[in-house]
Amino acid sequence: MESGNTNEMAQAVSALEEVGSTSGSDILCGIIFGLKLFCEENNHDNSNSN
Repeated sequence: MESGNTNEMAQAVSALEEVGSTSGSDILCGIIFGLKLFCEENNHDNSNSN
């Protein structure tokens, strides 16, 4: 994991904490959204290395 990705995830987590979501689904959607972005970045990195 690159430091940039770690920083982005940390920002996403802090953003969720700032919102103070009481709904578990909101938090779950945020996590899934972050993971989707993370996976897409990894896919781009892999295709670029080819």
